[in-house]
Amino acid sequence: MLLLSGGWPYSAQDYAVNGDRVTLSRDVPEGEKVLRPLVSTANLLGYTLYTVDVPGVAPGPDDARNDAPVALNSGRKFEVQQSLEFLAKETGGRALLNSKRTDAFATAAADTNSYYWLGFTPDRKRDDKRHDIKVEVRRPGLSVRSRNSFFDLSRSSEVSMQVESAILFGNPAGTSGMPMRVGKPVAAGRGTMEVPLTLGLPVDRFTVLPVNGKYAAQLELRAAALNETGERSDVPVVPLNLSSAKPPAPNGHVRYDVKLKLRAVPQHLVVAIYDPPSGKVTLAEADVRP
Repeated sequence: MLLLSGGWPYSAQDYAVNGDRVTLSRDVPEGEKVLRPLVSTANLLGYTLYTVDVPGVAPGPDDARNDAPVALNSGRKFEVQQSLEFLAKETGGRALLNSKRTDAFATAAADTNSYYWLGFTPDRKRDDKRHDIKVEVRRPGLSVRSRNSFFDLSRSSEVSMQVESAILFGNPAGTSGMPMRVGKPVAAGRGTMEVPLTLGLPVDRFTVLPVNGKYAAQLELRAAALNETGERSDVPVVPLNLSSAKPPAPNGHVRYDVKLKLRAVPQHLVVAIYDPPSGKVTLAEADVRP
């Protein structure tokens, strides 16, 4: 994958203060904390990144009228190039900087002619942690580049990604729908609204077990919202424990009422119910307006 960058600093803090009397909060995420999710996703999906510094050597971004050349070792240029080198190195690609950017496609095409695909089956722990990969060559004089890690997703994280996928691209394969009724949103102060939802949980999509003389199911509820400008909410995981003195009717539905607090702007909402024992995911979606 060619990743074209117009200027993406590794450290926003250092980029901003370089040569200027500017102070940013250290709470601003930067460096690996920002770039690692992109690297992990690329490695998970099998993408090698060829990062392209589109501006190359250019005047400083603080003043478009500044025609003075920028030294390659300037602080701001270093920050931009460091982010591109990090992304390329972590995925086994190359950073195409300065004059190399003009032949980015040809360079990437020539480089991929010498690819070898190495496959292995990891001992999956599903621990939501990054695990190192090291590739060595045994013949002297040869060198190798490769992705250096993989992220071992838990099933819970995979479900959260399914919810994000559904809100961006529609329901993914392997999921089923469920009835959902959206009530009238109510103002909740500070630009937010409370949205009442009634879900019809399909009995055949979750596991019911006898527990202490009752029938119980332990589910997980997830919800995500996307507004008209493309801003997306986080995907919280809410435990959902159901219990009844009687077994649920086969092929029936269990009613569940919940209220969500959202920003008071038009939103597209996706709600998911995940049953850990069976691994089944059930989705519902709707548009919500204040």
